[in-house]
Amino acid sequence: MLKLNGDQRATKTFFATVCGLAIGAATLPAWTNHADILHGDFNGSTVSYLGVTEAATTDDPDLLYGAPTITGDTLVFSPTGDFASEAPDNGDAGDSTDGKLSFTLSASSGLLDSLIITEFGEYSVFAVGSDEAGAFISGEVLISSGGNLLLTAPIVISPVPPFLGGSGTGVWIGLAEIDLSGLGVSEVDIVINNTLQTVANGAATANVTKSGFSINAVVPEPSVIVLMLAGGGLIAARRRR
Repeated sequence: MLKLNGDQRATKTFFATVCGLAIGAATLPAWTNHADILHGDFNGSTVSYLGVTEAATTDDPDLLYGAPTITGDTLVFSPTGDFASEAPDNGDAGDSTDGKLSFTLSASSGLLDSLIITEFGEYSVFAVGSDEAGAFISGEVLISSGGNLLLTAPIVISPVPPFLGGSGTGVWIGLAEIDLSGLGVSEVDIVINNTLQTVANGAATANVTKSGFSINAVVPEPSVIVLMLAGGGLIAARRRR
């Protein structure tokens, strides 16, 4: 049997942790471990966010979203806290914070047109010699109606923080722009999965914070709908000719 020295065991543990984080990011959790937190209903100018509920499978004291407010048709969250942080000599274990946000999006009149989701925060990753660190942020939006999944979309993170390849600090931004116009619906059920992860070994450190999260739903103005219908009528008339 091959025996490992202390450094080899630490490296093996570290990369096993990294592989576990990568697998966790690829397969989103079942979101059934913690009690749901109901934030309630929020009525905007042309849309309503109904039954806004937050859940998590990690036990962080800070909520990844927190109670929102609404401005116009934009639902705004202001989370605070160091959600994923790895300090030196912390047993080479990774840290992860996840959150699931679910709600029903309903148009006051007309059909839903689009959905824009933005989030931002800060990251700091410091490698020390051969000791490495990394930060990882992921998000996914699932949209369904009547229990049927209609579409999924990723939350694209930019810039991507260092992960086992150097050091760096900065502001990260997440964005998802989703076209709902082709669905022809006035109400959908939405689930947003979000995960922040860090990993470090030895003297290296990594930290990820999340400072803002917002959801903006768009319903076409009545004049736009009239133009769309008029355009469709013109096309049909031309085809009859």
